[in-house]
Amino acid sequence: MKEPNAKQQDIPVLEWVVAVIGFLLVSANLTLLGWRAIQEKTPPEFAASIDKIEQVKNAELVMIKIENRGGTPVANLRIKAKFGSSEMTREVVIDYLPSHSSRQVGFVTKAPDPASGLQIEFVSFNEP
Repeated sequence: MKEPNAKQQDIPVLEWVVAVIGFLLVSANLTLLGWRAIQEKTPPEFAASIDKIEQVKNAELVMIKIENRGGTPVANLRIKAKFGSSEMTREVVIDYLPSHSSRQVGFVTKAPDPASGLQIEFVSFNEP
C-alpha cells in the first residue's frame, strides 16, 4: 500500500539510455584490452626513415624516425648509422620502444651528403 504523500521516483528514460551506452563503452574497452593481452605476440619489426636534415655549425644533423612495427616491445635498442661511402659511423641506443610505436633519433655527421648511401643497422635489443 502506498502512502498518500510518497512520490514515486521513476528513473527517466534518458538516464537509462546514458547508463546503457556507458555500460557498452566500458564493456567494449575491457574486451579490447583482454583480447590484446592474450593475442599472440609478434616479434619486433624495425624500420627507419629520414625525417629531416639540418645544418648545425660545421656539420649535419640527421633526424631519423625509428619504428617498431611488431607486437613486442624492446629495450636498449642499439642502432648504427653508416653515412655514404665513408667509414663514418654513429651509434645510438633507445632505452625503450613499445610495440607499434616510433621514436626520433638524431645523428651528427660531417659527411658531405648524409642522405646519400645512408645505411641503418639494428644491432641488438633486450626484452623488457
